[in-house]
Amino acid sequence: MSASGNKGTCSGTISASMAATFTCQGATTSGPARLSDGGQTLTFTWSDGNPHRFVRAKPA
Repeated sequence: MSASGNKGTCSGTISASMAATFTCQGATTSGPARLSDGGQTLTFTWSDGNPHRFVRAKPA
């Protein structure tokens, strides 16, 4: 999968056990991924403790 943000586009994987690993600008970070709000919110909590949340939105 890929994700875009202020560091550009990063590539990564999420395993069946919800372990996420992403590489951005040569740096790799990992941590658990969690779904909430009935599957509408995806949260990654990285090894540095910094969470990133993504909320599903209806297309415009």
